[in-house]
Amino acid sequence: LDMAFKTIEINNKIRSDFVRVAFAIPYPNLQMTKFAIEKGYLSKDFENTGHYEKPAFKTKYYKEFTNLLCFFPIAVKYPSLLPIIKLLIKLPLNKLYRLLIPLMALNEKRFFNLDWVSGIKYFLHANFFKH
Repeated sequence: LDMAFKTIEINNKIRSDFVRVAFAIPYPNLQMTKFAIEKGYLSKDFENTGHYEKPAFKTKYYKEFTNLLCFFPIAVKYPSLLPIIKLLIKLPLNKLYRLLIPLMALNEKRFFNLDWVSGIKYFLHANFFKH
């Protein structure tokens, strides 16, 4: 969790104008996957869904990481909100936080200069609205 906040800090320092965040997705036979299975962070019969909305690896910070995914771009853009975000991510998993995910989609539309039709096609393809 500390590394996630360090990543937010770095993005803020370099004044990132675009931030995309996702959880690592384990794939069979990757060193990361083998390591995670050996250390007990991932079961041997894990299912690779290809989705990134929740951590695939076992962690005592599951709730915090899942909630932080929703707040990450806001934390980078508005670092003064970090103390509040650090409190909010400790609350139970909150479906209201998921409403922030379409903001990420709008940010990508702006960054990649997509027209509305192309943007909607892209967002549907990228499963932005599945969350």
